[in-house]
This record gives sequence, C-alpha cells and structure tokens, in this order.
Amino acid sequence: MILKNTPRKKITELFCLNSDVELLLVQIQKEIKLLNSLSTTPQVSQQLQIHELLLNTFKQYGLQEAFIPHVQKQVEDTFELLQKENKLSGLLCKILDAKSSYLNTHSFMLAAISTILVSKLDWSSEGSITKLIISSLMHDVFIDESVTSETELLLRKKHSADFKDHPLKASEFLNQIDSILTDVARIVLEQHETGEESGMPYALNSNRISKLGSLFSFSHYIVDFILEEHDFGKVNTKSIYKN
Repeated sequence: MILKNTPRKKITELFCLNSDVELLLVQIQKEIKLLNSLSTTPQVSQQLQIHELLLNTFKQYGLQEAFIPHVQKQVEDTFELLQKENKLSGLLCKILDAKSSYLNTHSFMLAAISTILVSKLDWSSEGSITKLIISSLMHDVFIDESVTSETELLLRKKHSADFKDHPLKASEFLNQIDSILTDVARIVLEQHETGEESGMPYALNSNRISKLGSLFSFSHYIVDFILEEHDFGKVNTKSIYKN
C-alpha cells in the first residue's frame, strides 16, 4: 500500500483493507518518529510513546489493530486533560515511562477494551469514554509496580491486604482532586465489584453498581482473563471477541 500526500484534498477519513492495517501503522509510526526527531515539543514525544504502547499491547495480545487510531486519539486527549492537574501529571509520566511494566500494559488494554465496548452502547458519549480512560489509567496506581504478570497479581489478590484495599485508596485519592470528572472515583471503586455480593471492597449487588462501573468491571474481567490465559499460552482472543 502506498500513501501519497494530498494537500489540496479535504480528507477526513482513511479506509484500508484489514491486511494493510499493520503496514499503515508501521508507516504512521515512522512518520511520528521523524516528527519527534525534528521537534523539541514534549507532546510529540508523548504521542509516540502512547502509540508504541498501544501498538505493542494490541500485537502481543491479538487485539484488532484497526481500533488503534480511535483509541489512541481518545487516550491522547485524556492525557492532555489530566496533565493540567499537578497531582496527576507525575503519575501519567510514570505510566508512560514504565514500558516493561505489566501494570502499564494492563491499564492501556483496559482503556482500549472499555472504550470499544461503551462505544457500542446507545447511551455512550464522549464524557463516558473520557471517564473510562481516566479510570483505566488511575485504577491501579496503588498496586506495587514490581508486578510482572497476571499470575503474580492473582497470588497477591489472595494474600495481600494492600491489594484488597487498592480500589478504595485510588478512589479516595481521586476524590481529593476537584478537576476530576464526576463518577470517575466511583468507577475506580467498583472495578472489582461483581454484582453478586462477592466482589471488593464492599461486595455490592448489581443494583448498587453504576452503569459505567459495571461496564468497567466487566472490561476488567476480560483483560484479566486474556492476560492470565496468555501467561499459560492458552489464550484464544478470536474466540473471546466472537462470544
């Protein structure tokens, strides 16, 4: 596939064959790297980091790479919004710089899956997408960075009091930030609530969990399942998405 410059044409959308998606993304990555080498603007470097993290995550776990441009734009806009808040800017840099971190991959995959799912619902909005991305980036800020796999995280779930408290800690932290959108702290609090009075931290039943909280918890379950199965070489993402 050859991409040509069309400066005089007003192009708002680009369509390509599924077989060409990877080639297109590689070309985009090259262009971003070139811009990064020519510019001292931190935003360009940040966009490159976000793109690389999403591309690596989608490739490694078999997600459809055609969704990357849409998800990337939403994540970039959310980063720009959050960086205006001093208490969050350091955490965002930490997420981007920890390229080998399991939690980093986990957060970006959760942002992708939750926003893709909510976009299919008739009550979805730009606000709900932004809330889900913020929740994805912030939901595990109080988990030990040394975690390297879903299997290790599952072991800590059973034995660590800190793990059981992390939704509450993250929610309380976000509640202290006036600029955070309404509902984000609640979504983060409900990340491990199952709706069957067996989740944490409060073991809520389904009628006490918010709509976005339910979707976020379900997305979190999907991500956990994919990563856990991937650890054991069993995962078949095509069957997961089909079902």
